Amino acid sequence: MDPCYQRIMGDEKQLACPVDGPWSGKVVVLTISQPLPQETHKEASRDASLPWALELAGGQHCSLFTGATAPVAGMRINYGCPGGFIVVGDIDRSQPVWRVFFQSEKASVLEQVDVAVAWF
Repeated sequence: MDPCYQRIMGDEKQLACPVDGPWSGKVVVLTISQPLPQETHKEASRDASLPWALELAGGQHCSLFTGATAPVAGMRINYGCPGGFIVVGDIDRSQPVWRVFFQSEKASVLEQVDVAVAWF
């Protein structure tokens, strides 16, 4: 399950793993036998990393793809959204409202749309 979050309610042996992205409000709680090793813990920088999920201004819920993906217009497909929609390329974070390139499965052009919510 990915992602999972440690130290929910202060217990280092419990992990909370969201089910179906952040939108369902459901999590699976895992209890591990020992706390995770601290030397492998790394703090993610919001400035340098991609959010694990996006909600776009049009209401689409998109989840981060990991691994290799095909390019579109020379940009990596970073997110998949139900209904065959994709988000490609980097997130434009230069303005207060972030923007992404979005394409439906049957569209031949990319559309730039606003990001309503980003989950890290």
